[in-house]
Amino acid sequence: MTDQITIPSSVISHDKCDEALLDNISNDLLKSSNPSTTWQHDKTGKISRIKTKIINCEKVSSTTYYGMETELGSGFNGQVYLLQPEGKEKRKAKAVKVSSNESLLHELKISLLWPLNTVGLMIRPKAHLTTEIGEMLIMHKYDSPLNKIYMTLSSEQKLEALYQVSFGLAMLHSLKITHGDIKIENILYDKLKNRYDLSDFEYSRVNNEEERKYDIKCLMSVIHSILFGSSQTYETSNLKYYQDTLLKIGYSPIVIDLILDILMQDNYSAAEICRQCCIALEKFKN
Repeated sequence: MTDQITIPSSVISHDKCDEALLDNISNDLLKSSNPSTTWQHDKTGKISRIKTKIINCEKVSSTTYYGMETELGSGFNGQVYLLQPEGKEKRKAKAVKVSSNESLLHELKISLLWPLNTVGLMIRPKAHLTTEIGEMLIMHKYDSPLNKIYMTLSSEQKLEALYQVSFGLAMLHSLKITHGDIKIENILYDKLKNRYDLSDFEYSRVNNEEERKYDIKCLMSVIHSILFGSSQTYETSNLKYYQDTLLKIGYSPIVIDLILDILMQDNYSAAEICRQCCIALEKFKN
């Protein structure tokens, strides 16, 4: 048997975050989830999801078993594996993040601080397990990290990605949360949901102005990568190169001006970058 924390569907109500709020997210709150679903990990390595329904005043349970298969990615704080459902019934695959330290519990708590289904921020994990092989976080399975597909994005998809990621960061910063590790590898893409979401919140902190500035600097590198294929910072001397590249992508002069305005500024907030990206996306569509 494993210790489980299943994620509540509600979000913590607060005006802003601070370290005390993060520290005081208790197990009682984490366990105040929908009791109809339970996740477990056994000694054979299988992960199971037990769903309970009330039918004719009786509890009826069904169990889906998942096998940990292909490694989807790895980092300093752990590995992510594909969770493939077993059996004939069609079930959606999941992902599981495994770590030997408590970073996943921190990531779980951070994910409770923003509104449910916020665009640009990872879909809230399903459950947290403490097992014999380490901490586990049961997560939504995305199609790909952005670094593997960004060179194939269409002109509109590039702007959509910039808008969603900057929106997610603007939401974090409005709650006084920093991400701490923004890079193109930590942005996940879901084709069906058309989402580009920031992930990997192990280094997230609250109430740190300097780290928010660092987030913006890293966001600018991501913007540069998506548009120009390189994470190098904007250089005024290369203005013609940027203009020509954006023209080749298919952007109008108005959209190009909006993009260059973002790149030339060194004091924009995430909200201001998001606003510019939103306007650029609307101009492109129209």
